[in-house]
Amino acid sequence: MFFEFSCLVLILTILAIHNWSRTRLVEIKELVPNCLLTNHPLVFVSGRKSIFYFLAYWNSLPHWLASHGYEVFNLNLAWKNPFQRKLKLGEFLQKTSKDQRKLHLFIDSSTYLEFTEILNHSEIDCLASVTCVGGTPQESISQNSLRRFPIPIEEIEVSPSETPKPIFWKFHLIWTGQSLKTEILPLGWESKKSEQSLKNLPVAQKILDRARFLAERDLLQASSSPSLNA
Repeated sequence: MFFEFSCLVLILTILAIHNWSRTRLVEIKELVPNCLLTNHPLVFVSGRKSIFYFLAYWNSLPHWLASHGYEVFNLNLAWKNPFQRKLKLGEFLQKTSKDQRKLHLFIDSSTYLEFTEILNHSEIDCLASVTCVGGTPQESISQNSLRRFPIPIEEIEVSPSETPKPIFWKFHLIWTGQSLKTEILPLGWESKKSEQSLKNLPVAQKILDRARFLAERDLLQASSSPSLNA
């Protein structure tokens, strides 16, 4: 009994240390110059979590954008309970709408189906944009349904890695009931291997390009005038 308990404590300790190691932020020295900043904050929503993957859900990607001067927030939802996750996400969006604020939302495929249901609520008008990193899952709703949404969901495709998925990620997918084909690359996992050269990581560059595009759109929308008085 004591041996089994000791093994369990050891495994949990290893998992905790592994997750903690991904939260360590280092100075990013190679930044992309002259990045136009968005008028609205960038909010990254955490997907499903497990004991194998629960801290720093997006790894260093939010830190990468914040290092360029963007206002970035992480929205942590419940680990796995779909009701609690939808409830907190809906409450957050409704409160932001009530406060008459706007934001750019970033989600991954594990949050996509949860989010599309909430997006149909008419009370939510805080979304300046919605970006799904890694593409939408195969079991997503039909394209005809997508056309009803007030804001189109932009997809950032990330090519699959040729290297095998880490074992902790496979256990995470099983624990959370996701397809074993789900990639970890869209969450910036490889950024820990090259923290000083994040701009060479495809997903980091694509997300930064997306942020710069949103900044340009924010600027154009802020400077446009619906009418001119002679």
